[in-house]
Amino acid sequence: MSDPGGEVWTRYARGEAIPWVPLRPLTDDVLVRYYRVDPLSGEILVSARVPPGRGPVSLYQTGPIVAHTIRGAWRLREHDWVAEAGDTVSQPAGSIATAETVGDEDTVVFLVVTGELLLFDEDGGLVWEEGWRTSLERYGEYCRGHRLTPHDLTSFPGSD
Repeated sequence: MSDPGGEVWTRYARGEAIPWVPLRPLTDDVLVRYYRVDPLSGEILVSARVPPGRGPVSLYQTGPIVAHTIRGAWRLREHDWVAEAGDTVSQPAGSIATAETVGDEDTVVFLVVTGELLLFDEDGGLVWEEGWRTSLERYGEYCRGHRLTPHDLTSFPGSD
């Protein structure tokens, strides 16, 4: 009997093999580690490492986001909870939120982002549009500038 679903691909990404990249041109102190960037779906698998005291950052999400807190704590001002290590937050497409770190340690969050994040300043002016294209460009520029061989982020790096 043949497999009706076809071959299933298991992918593995070794985190330490992937560099932390500054979130330029926005800031040098927020770092991101890209695991996968899918131009077809617009999905980005990324960890963000944010120093204490960062925020607030106003965001509009064109697609859904899932955020799993690895270390530290953060919150959305529009809600009465604080996401700490082990907590997972899901937000639907079209959400508007103001994110900020809580506490005195770096916060690390693993994110599944679909679509674009639009970042706004305190006055509501658009500051940046973050999506699959800007993510790939940032990663490529960082690797070239540091003479690193870039992984193909359109598949899982380190996959066999």
